[in-house]
Amino acid sequence: MAKVDIFTSGHCSSLEVMARRRDGWRVTRFPASFGLIRPARGGIILFDTGYSRHVRRAMNHLPFILYARLLPITLGEDAAVTLEGIGIKPQDVDTIIISHFHPDHIGGLHDFPKARFICSKAAWDWVRRRSGFSGLRRGFLADLVPDDFESRASFADDLNTCENSFFPNTRLLEVGGETLRLIPLPGHVPGQLGLDVKTETGQSVLFAADAVWRCKSLDDGMLPHPLAMRVHHDRKGYADSLARLSSWAAAHPGSRVVPTHDPGT
Repeated sequence: MAKVDIFTSGHCSSLEVMARRRDGWRVTRFPASFGLIRPARGGIILFDTGYSRHVRRAMNHLPFILYARLLPITLGEDAAVTLEGIGIKPQDVDTIIISHFHPDHIGGLHDFPKARFICSKAAWDWVRRRSGFSGLRRGFLADLVPDDFESRASFADDLNTCENSFFPNTRLLEVGGETLRLIPLPGHVPGQLGLDVKTETGQSVLFAADAVWRCKSLDDGMLPHPLAMRVHHDRKGYADSLARLSSWAAAHPGSRVVPTHDPGT
């Protein structure tokens, strides 16, 4: 069993209706959260890193200043600072699971020099060697990726699979005596990963990244506004991932699905 904590590192601002097509047209916050997982036998794992000061620096020049104007962001406390506040030094983080490579998920990678990175091959292939406008079109800021990324990265695709009626091709990651489940959540971008962690309470926390933006959508299946759906790489895949998450949540009433951007997180 692992201890799980969830923190936020700032937020972007957009319209509520973009997350759920029948919600209002008020401007609201979309927090950028990240997860801290501490297995009982040791090890420090992060699921994503949220925003950081590195994001602001990367957006200070063209073409990425356009990203900042389209989706205004407000920085909070960097993940590294948050962790130091609870006694965890950046060099103590040994594993970072990357759901995908948008800046609100990889903003703090530079701050963890000893961590190994785990992602899907499809997610990395979709953005690698993309810079300038080519990167911007995919929401990717190459400056946020450490120069030695590939030497520290492993692909979830190379891990063993397990049977999972909700999420085919689930991969098993063994860390600190715990078995974590890397969940494929296609749709938002190619190769997006979620993470299923069994907690100290015996229930699970399933980090869903951007496969769902509001927990309410798990209950009613409501999709984002059509304009927001256009930003997803595979709209059919997005709807399928949402349906699978909804089914999982209904079958695990004591457990919790954690979208990265739900204010309730």
